[in-house]
Amino acid sequence: MRVLCVAGVLVLLTCAVAAAQRGGGGGMGGHGMGMPGGNHGGPPPSGGGEGRTNSPMHGSTHLSLPGRFWDDKKTAKSLGLNDDQKKRMDNVFAQNRDALQSSFSNLQKSESKLDDLKNSKHPSESALSTQIDQVAQARADLEKTYTHMQLQLRDEMTPDQLNKLEDLR
Repeated sequence: MRVLCVAGVLVLLTCAVAAAQRGGGGGMGGHGMGMPGGNHGGPPPSGGGEGRTNSPMHGSTHLSLPGRFWDDKKTAKSLGLNDDQKKRMDNVFAQNRDALQSSFSNLQKSESKLDDLKNSKHPSESALSTQIDQVAQARADLEKTYTHMQLQLRDEMTPDQLNKLEDLR
């Protein structure tokens, strides 16, 4: 179950980083729970693929809606977000963009190295174990970075808006 949760977080983070690399943006699509940047089909291709999933989060703790939810007119209206709040949320996203990109890049590099080790002719169990630990740490770092941003976004909302956000999740 934990693997699915981490995989779901990675899907959301991949989309957030992809949106950051495109400079933000982001319609959210029909039901207000889409991915940032209008990327509704999952993360961009990243080579390899073994052990990766495009499934949504299962059982993970959400601190807010995925993606740039404040850019979706329907969601912003239902939460009662004003233009000033949305601008501050844009600033929070911009301030965290580089850290998200860096953490995501580190994860991709760690996963790639693990894939290379697994596909080598005579993989060392010790080297594989060490690299698995590095992948786990990179995932944890990315999750922490994303969670930090989500908490900052929530700080821009009123208690009533946070209650409405909870109802939308």
